[in-house]
Amino acid sequence: MLAPSTPYRVVVIGAGFAGSATAVQLLRAWQGGPLELTLLERTRDFGPGVAFSTPDPRHLLNVTAAGMSALPDAPRDFLDWLHARDATAHAGTFAPRLAYGAYLRELLAGAAARLPGVVTFQRRDDEALRIVDGRDERPATVVTRASGELTADAVVVAVGVNRPRTPPGAADGLLDHPGYVADPWDHARIAALARHERVLIVGSGLTMVDVAVTLGGEHDESPELIALSRRGVLPRAHRSTPPAHVTQFRPPLGPLTADRLAAHVEAAALAEVAAGGDWRSAIDGVRPHTQALWQALPLGEQARFLARHARRWEIHRHRMAPGVAARVRELRDSGRLSLRAGSLQRIEPLSDDAIEVAYRTETGVEQLQVGAVVNCTGPDPAPGADGDPLLSSLIEDRLGRAGPLGLGLDCGPDGELRDCDGHPSTRLFTLGALRRGQLWETTAVPEIRCQAADLGRLLAVRGAAVSAQRAVA
Repeated sequence: MLAPSTPYRVVVIGAGFAGSATAVQLLRAWQGGPLELTLLERTRDFGPGVAFSTPDPRHLLNVTAAGMSALPDAPRDFLDWLHARDATAHAGTFAPRLAYGAYLRELLAGAAARLPGVVTFQRRDDEALRIVDGRDERPATVVTRASGELTADAVVVAVGVNRPRTPPGAADGLLDHPGYVADPWDHARIAALARHERVLIVGSGLTMVDVAVTLGGEHDESPELIALSRRGVLPRAHRSTPPAHVTQFRPPLGPLTADRLAAHVEAAALAEVAAGGDWRSAIDGVRPHTQALWQALPLGEQARFLARHARRWEIHRHRMAPGVAARVRELRDSGRLSLRAGSLQRIEPLSDDAIEVAYRTETGVEQLQVGAVVNCTGPDPAPGADGDPLLSSLIEDRLGRAGPLGLGLDCGPDGELRDCDGHPSTRLFTLGALRRGQLWETTAVPEIRCQAADLGRLLAVRGAAVSAQRAVA
């Protein structure tokens, strides 16, 4: 029998935005008995995560300060924090991402400083390797690299995105080549590539833009940068001033298909432009409805949307900050950055300072020689695809399964993990990018902050019930 003083134990794995926001929300919502909250982070940096850990001040948020509060019930929280440190900041400011990382660190530290007496909060520099689910009424166990085993009544898997998958055509020796960077968020490795005369960036999305801004530098001695992707197109840019209004979205009538949905959104954007407005107003009007639209599509239509329409949506939906777009334009105008459309055929090391690349275009196969290659093809959506031991073991131990279309993990409406048979867990949860198969649009702050608030409240309610039961046991 459990003693009355036994705390309700929650382990949150990952202390980037999703994990840190969940911890903050649980601490804010907690009204039960003793709580023991443990936040694990293998990078030793609690708060920023991959997205906001960049040290480069030229990397800007792609949402204005007014839309970046981590707290859905306090929409001005980040804006007020930023303005207190920069009097020139305003609602339309596209702040440096490193500033947002500092905001998240302070938000987490502030929540920890206001703990009620019944709460213990630990931040541990550690990596979770496996979860052993006790089933029934027994707690789960989180096996870690340094701490051994942690007992948990609830576990939140908030490990974020995978690293990109190895690009096609990678020859033997490429992965160990000093000029090949498999992790585009390894800032030290990226900065070291500035010594090369020519660098190939595989991909042309926002991660490529980050790499180009860093390697483009502020002088003419920076490398020649070549961005290669299947379509050779960049993300669109935000306006320096937001559109005057957001278009009210009306879903198409009749059965929903991927093609009809894409055509409907395009027609709305064109109608906005024809009326003298901005296409961004129409796209922004769709955003609050994207998760419901995704769930309304049959599985086959979701697959069709991913294959035929997703990239076009993404380049209009996930935009560059105006200042970043201006810098990319400068790099292109000066010839220091070029875009090429083609599919990779081969990437083969020739020497420590030379890599040969072959890619197919509409007119044939072209070749080029570069000093380095950076993989910016985007996160691999399959859980554990990059060798993460925790996600791999969840699948191997049958505690989790891949989400629809292989995107993230399968889960229920509250983010509860579904096991290999589809049964929802009562103690294992996730949020953010790992819910992509269920929600698709679930990687940005506005979506994740709401998931974190909902999950924090859910755990607080469950914890209070367990505390009451233990108090009378």
